Amino acid sequence: MRIVTPPASPTAFRGALVRLVTNTPVPHAADTPIAWGTAVYDTDGIWSAAAPTRLVVPAGVSRVRITGFVSLQDLGAGTPGIRVCVIKKNGARFPGGQELLMAGQPFLLPADTAAVPVVPGDYFEVCAYQNSGNAINTDSVSYPMHASLQVIA
Repeated sequence: MRIVTPPASPTAFRGALVRLVTNTPVPHAADTPIAWGTAVYDTDGIWSAAAPTRLVVPAGVSRVRITGFVSLQDLGAGTPGIRVCVIKKNGARFPGGQELLMAGQPFLLPADTAAVPVVPGDYFEVCAYQNSGNAINTDSVSYPMHASLQVIA
């Protein structure tokens, strides 16, 4: 005889999705947190215009997953350097984080995390980095930029 455990009752979704409203410059050779312009949805006050670069872990949460998409302006073939999208936890790289590093001219740079352990008040930032020698603007018109925090537990 096989015993089957019924699935747990679904719980209400918790999380936030934010997007860029105004393109911003990404300076040469600096991790630059993206200042998001508006929340598409936000179930728990995870994002605030007062701290627009941060997605903050709400009370009662122990594990989250973060995604981010950064798009940089196309400067044409032959533009030197690399382009990176990195997700930082409390201002630093962390185990379970992932970053995408590309040489040349990528337009859309995705990054995401594993389901990472957190405590309320931890914060995440999606950062852009490039080292072309000059500032490059984000390009949220061609490829809408966004980030999300999904509560796992």
